[in-house]
Amino acid sequence: MTLSIEGMRQGYHDNIVIDDISFDIEKGEMVSILGPNGSGKSTLIKTICRIMMPYPEMYLWMGFQSKAWSRKSSRI
Repeated sequence: MTLSIEGMRQGYHDNIVIDDISFDIEKGEMVSILGPNGSGKSTLIKTICRIMMPYPEMYLWMGFQSKAWSRKSSRI
C-alpha cells in the first residue's frame, strides 16, 4: 500500500499554507516532517487524517481521489 499525495493545497480562509505538495510513502517507510513554526506541518497531517477537509482542487490518497474517502475509512 502506498500513501500518494499529488498537488495538495490547503489553507485557512484566503491564506494558503500548503500549495502543490506531492509525495509518495510506501508501507513500512518512516518519514519525518521538519520545518519552522507556521510552515504547514500540522496542516499537512490534519489534511491527510481528514481532520481538515481538502481543497477541491484535489490530490490522490492511496490511489483514490480524497472525495471518495470518509474519515472512518482513513486508516494509514
